[in-house]
Amino acid sequence: MVTIAKWMSLLETKRFTDALKTLRIPFGELVINQVLPTTSNLNQYAEQHLIAKFIDLVELKPALISATLGACRKGNPRSLNDSDPSPQIVLDSPSTDLPP
Repeated sequence: MVTIAKWMSLLETKRFTDALKTLRIPFGELVINQVLPTTSNLNQYAEQHLIAKFIDLVELKPALISATLGACRKGNPRSLNDSDPSPQIVLDSPSTDLPP
């Protein structure tokens, strides 16, 4: 699943994961897109709090959190948020359990 760190997306993702669980449909990782790098900005604090709620939704499944990306040039994504050409990506250890 792919989502962004906004309240409406959190509510829709929660509703969708609940429906998948009810129907016993397995789902993979959660990708949280358009995340800004950590700064001292108070708006960033609210975004990080929201990301924690997304991670709670997927329980022990991995979550991929990526920085906001600009246009790709020859397959190399560039971050719009700083001069570093490589975005910050955090990946929890992947699950090796497959559904029965």
